[in-house]
Amino acid sequence: MLAGMAEYPWDRITRTQRAASGLFADAVSRLVDMGKTGVTKPDELVREVGAMATALGDLAGSTAKPLEAFLASQRQLAETMSALAVLQRQAADLLEVAASNHRTIVDALEMMSSPVVGVAQRLRTSAPAREDSE
Repeated sequence: MLAGMAEYPWDRITRTQRAASGLFADAVSRLVDMGKTGVTKPDELVREVGAMATALGDLAGSTAKPLEAFLASQRQLAETMSALAVLQRQAADLLEVAASNHRTIVDALEMMSSPVVGVAQRLRTSAPAREDSE
């Protein structure tokens, strides 16, 4: 992984679970070996059972923290998407009002320019007739 890159929660979960699983497997293996050879030192058995319990706790902890971080990031993403949707709705409403206002302005300009446009159209249609008579 590149230095400075954010670590993905699933990568962290996988890596820490592998490490904790390895510790658990080692502790179980040592307990099995003790069962085969016989327990000569009870304190060693207690230590191995403690190591196994610690490995199980590490496994649970290694899953919980990255999973909590992942869930928090997904919750934040959902909130961001919701906020964006609100902004999109507001922008759409604003654009609809702007379009309506523009339509009203165009209608008013059309009414005001109607006499000028009418004269210009009449002049255009009568201009070729004048050219033919010349």
